[in-house]
Amino acid sequence: MKVLVIGRKGFLSKSLIGKAIPVTLFVTESDLNDLSKQIIDSIQRIVLISFDADLREKYGNICRIERKILKIFNPEKILIQYFSTSKVYPNVLNIKEDHALDPNSFYADNKIIAEDFIRGHFKNFHIFRTANLFNSFGGAPNTFLDNVIKNLSIGKIFFDVSKLSYRDFISTNFLAELIKNPISPETGTYNVSSGIPLQVFEIIDAIIEGNSLKRSSLNEEYGSVILNQTLNNTKMLKSFGYNKFNKTILLKEMGDISAK
Repeated sequence: MKVLVIGRKGFLSKSLIGKAIPVTLFVTESDLNDLSKQIIDSIQRIVLISFDADLREKYGNICRIERKILKIFNPEKILIQYFSTSKVYPNVLNIKEDHALDPNSFYADNKIIAEDFIRGHFKNFHIFRTANLFNSFGGAPNTFLDNVIKNLSIGKIFFDVSKLSYRDFISTNFLAELIKNPISPETGTYNVSSGIPLQVFEIIDAIIEGNSLKRSSLNEEYGSVILNQTLNNTKMLKSFGYNKFNKTILLKEMGDISAK
């Protein structure tokens, strides 16, 4: 199965390029206009990562990329895997895929619009609602981990929520494995997460220890509000043939994040 990944410029895309995903072609949206018939006919799966940057700050997704895919590929035959976000959910623990949505940003609102478009126009699809992402450099710009790294680089830790709050993280290394996976389970929506609730202080402790930083030299300040969100990943584990994640290994991976 030849895989077409649409997206080369974002945090996730840059994390996946170079992961040796077999028979995979990474392209930008504009590259779609130049695909040869031979390449189009060889594609059996499309991984859609690309997303308009403007839609992070305003409402009004017209699903431009999805419509372009619809014109180029046969929606009855192609499998489309769309990377959505856990931000479509409320801030609660152990969220299953059928939980009522409560988007907390324009970004999440627009992701829901794209999800609905894909459900309505493609026969075979996987919608991946991903938890917070990280790689060895941290997280996407302006996310929790990105702020941790920025804070630590100037010798402080400042957050407006309690350090006892829970977060759910998944490594981009795992997402590469998910794309490599030859299994094609039934059409539907899947939570992509470790399913492991990590408290804010555990994450920060792992990064501090992994970077051999001196705790005594850090200025720390946290809020009192506990804000939790974790996903139930049972459906993904069962459908894609994965085992449960390990908290110790996950924290060690986070300890490998460079904060210098």
